[in-house]
Amino acid sequence: MAVYILLAVLSVYFMARSLSEYSFGIVEIGFMDVALPLTLFAAVAIGIHATAIFVTFKLFSEPISLKAVIHGIGEFYEVPVALTAVSLVLLLFKSYTVGFGILAIGAGLAFATIPMFVMISQLVRQSKTIDKFYAFLFYAVFLFVAGALISVLAMDSQLGELMNTLNML
Repeated sequence: MAVYILLAVLSVYFMARSLSEYSFGIVEIGFMDVALPLTLFAAVAIGIHATAIFVTFKLFSEPISLKAVIHGIGEFYEVPVALTAVSLVLLLFKSYTVGFGILAIGAGLAFATIPMFVMISQLVRQSKTIDKFYAFLFYAVFLFVAGALISVLAMDSQLGELMNTLNML
């Protein structure tokens, strides 16, 4: 997962830096301006998924450790890593549309498809007497509520920064 996050950060940084060249020096993009928010976003997204899977298993299946959940998610990251590496190479050659598209596919796999697959495959193997559908529904609702709360907090923070910037102008 760390390799994926590093490659994704580099891909977005090189794309943002290349695109900032068209701003005639008005916008300067530093590595930490990209690395810190993206790393934080990735860590929070993986944490939310892992927590949702952990709580779902705790309630609806055989208990599983959080470390095992994270390992279960991480073992499928080969494809997102490969796609992000291809994206990085394409973005370095200024192929923005294809590079960003491949980066988006890798992110979709890393942050949506793989955690959902891990959750479903574990439920199929080790479900208690309760219907697997309700366990999956609980997972989806937990994920939605946690994601919505984090998104609202992030947007509130960004809007505050935007308002401060506008007031300074």
